[in-house]
Amino acid sequence: TSIRAVWTRFPKFLLGFAVVSVVASAGLLSPAAQSSLDALSTALFALAFVGLGLDVRLDRMRETGATPVLVVAASLCVVATLAFVAVPTLRLTGAYFAIARWAFAEAIKQTALVTGITGGTFGLSLPRSTDSFVGIAAPFPISEAFFYYAMLTLCVGTMVLTYVLFERREFGFRVKALRDDQDAAESLGIDTTRVKRQVYVLSCVVAALFGAVHAWYIVYIHPNDVLAPIITDRMVIMALLGGLGTLTGPVAGGLLVFLLERLSSVFLGSSTFYLPLIGTLIMLTVLFAPSGVIGILRGEVDATDIRENVRALRERFDLR
Repeated sequence: TSIRAVWTRFPKFLLGFAVVSVVASAGLLSPAAQSSLDALSTALFALAFVGLGLDVRLDRMRETGATPVLVVAASLCVVATLAFVAVPTLRLTGAYFAIARWAFAEAIKQTALVTGITGGTFGLSLPRSTDSFVGIAAPFPISEAFFYYAMLTLCVGTMVLTYVLFERREFGFRVKALRDDQDAAESLGIDTTRVKRQVYVLSCVVAALFGAVHAWYIVYIHPNDVLAPIITDRMVIMALLGGLGTLTGPVAGGLLVFLLERLSSVFLGSSTFYLPLIGTLIMLTVLFAPSGVIGILRGEVDATDIRENVRALRERFDLR
């Protein structure tokens, strides 16, 4: 079968490296063991790729021409260019970091609009079959239910991963220290640039998984739609309304945004009227309930806090 053919050709040593990476990231090894394992994995990686290189059939490469070499060279150039531009921005802080990341994302969008591989301004149509995936026969029908459970699995997996990494591992404490005070975190010996890079890669992987399933579901994608700022803004709004720094906050915020969008469409006849409602909610949240919906449900914000915030606003702006 097609799956057996893929498994036969798949470089299985990658599975071993993946297992070792998970074990090391989970904190199950001592620092000395991790250091030894890092040196060993570097040597094994080099040996593995040397073996792959020796397995190349030059006669087949002569038949295909220089296209494979050009593809590899182009991919290396693209990755190196992106790394050269993106990695230095991780050393920025505060608003400068946010502006730099926004500008980089906009540059990616404009590049996608003029690149043929993404369909440019015409977008890209993806093939989809009910019984196969990229030519591999599926063991079950690919229907609406499949995408629902795929998204549900990703959501649950993301929450579990977030809980384990940020609440049960040293990595989470490093991230929280960086969030609270970067200078103080650096004074404690935390490599803040490395932590930012790890968080950035982790968030990119999660977003890529969701984006891949969504693109497969909607079939047609366009750079102006999938790379629109509103998508990023929505993620920030969901976390802000639900409660920053909490596991269930983004879930509550997402439900709130979804309900406002649907209710405004059904009862008000507009699919965009919910935007000013969300803007009002954000202002109220920032002013009176910084911990969001979850903070209100936990009792972190009560009537006394709201009255104190109102009094502080009146004194600040001299309102009588």
